[in-house]
Amino acid sequence: MIVLDEVLWALSKKCGLPLADGFELLDRVLPLLGIVPLDSADHTFMKETALKYGLKPSDSLHLASMARTGAEYIASEDKDFDKVSYATLVGCGKSTRFNSVVRIWLLV
Repeated sequence: MIVLDEVLWALSKKCGLPLADGFELLDRVLPLLGIVPLDSADHTFMKETALKYGLKPSDSLHLASMARTGAEYIASEDKDFDKVSYATLVGCGKSTRFNSVVRIWLLV
């Protein structure tokens, strides 16, 4: 759900999409998405990665969810993810080619 919040914020603030339209869009794509629940183990992961890599706690939670689902790539404009060796940043002007189906964690 953290990612959905960030998508809504970006659509509204960066793209100028009215919030009601953003919610309608998410309502349509939500059935296609998997929601990854958080638990106390994710708190531990968040704390360790935030301290190790100097990340924001919210970014560390994204990494915890990625680790849980096996996602290797993260689509984001946040270059802080380049600090983490096990998450490949897609975006920030980088050109990336995929030769197979991959799991991508989407942040905007």
